[in-house]
Amino acid sequence: MFKVLYDENVSIIRPREFLFRPSDAHYNVTKDFVVESISGDPLNLENCTLIQDSYGDITKGYGPIAKVEKIISGIGNTYYKLSIDAGYDRDINVDGAIYGNFSIHAKTKLIGQVSVGTTVLSVDSTVGFPQSGELLVTYNDSSLGVVPYSSKSLTQFFDCSNLTATILDASNIGINTFAYGDFRKEIRDIHDQVIGVTTERIKIKINSVLENLDIVD
Repeated sequence: MFKVLYDENVSIIRPREFLFRPSDAHYNVTKDFVVESISGDPLNLENCTLIQDSYGDITKGYGPIAKVEKIISGIGNTYYKLSIDAGYDRDINVDGAIYGNFSIHAKTKLIGQVSVGTTVLSVDSTVGFPQSGELLVTYNDSSLGVVPYSSKSLTQFFDCSNLTATILDASNIGINTFAYGDFRKEIRDIHDQVIGVTTERIKIKINSVLENLDIVD
C-alpha cells in the first residue's frame, strides 16, 4: 500500500528482533581438574560420572563429566583435563551438579632407592597424606604395590610393610586411593547390531595445579 500511495519502499521493524532472550545463551559452567591415568583411557570418560569414594579425610563425591581434554606436559608426561558439569546450587551438599567435594590425591617423590624389607621411606614431603594409611608405589619393574604405614613425619613414612621389590630413587609415591568412572561400550556384530554391552572401570588420580598465580617482579 505504501508503495502504491507514495512510491516508497518500506522496511518493517519488529522490536522482538532486537531483544535479548535468556534462551539464546549457550554456555557451560564447569569445574576443571587435571588428572593422570592409573588404568584405562580417560578420554572415554566424557559423558560419564566421576566418582570419588571416601578414604581417610577424603569424602565421597561425584559429578557428570562434560568434556575431557588430553594435555602433554613439557617434560613428556600425559595428563587430562576433566571438566565437571556445574551450575546453580541445588542444596548445601551439591555445588551445581557436583555432590560433595573432590580432593587432590596426595603425591610425593622417594628420596633414595629402597629394597625389600625397608620399613622407613624418605620422601620430599608427606603433606597431604593422612597420619597413617596406605601408599601406592611403583616398583622398578613398573608393577604397582600397596605399602601400609603407621605414622609419619614431615619427610618420612614409618613402620612400612609389604614392600616386595625395589623402588627406584625419585619414584612417585601416592596415596592409595583414586577417582573413577565406568565406561559402557556397545558390542556389535558384523551387521552393526548391538549384541551386548561391556563396562570398563577407568581409574584416575586428581593432581594439584597452580591457580590465580600472581608473579611479583
